[in-house]
Amino acid sequence: MGWVDSQTRHFIEMLRLWNRFIKLDNNRITKKIFLWNKRNCTQNWSSEVKQIFDQIDMSEYFHTSMEI
Repeated sequence: MGWVDSQTRHFIEMLRLWNRFIKLDNNRITKKIFLWNKRNCTQNWSSEVKQIFDQIDMSEYFHTSMEI
């Protein structure tokens, strides 16, 4: 039927949320918390996203997205 498995859908939604956070204005409290979480990338949501980027061979995007 062409359905995507649940883990892939979960990964896609995590990356969509990641992009929403990246696009937020730097003055927003949500963005500040996101950046703090990203800097402390040890066993948290950002570390899971980093693993996804590593799996799809786009780990450079994880590191350069901080500069946006």
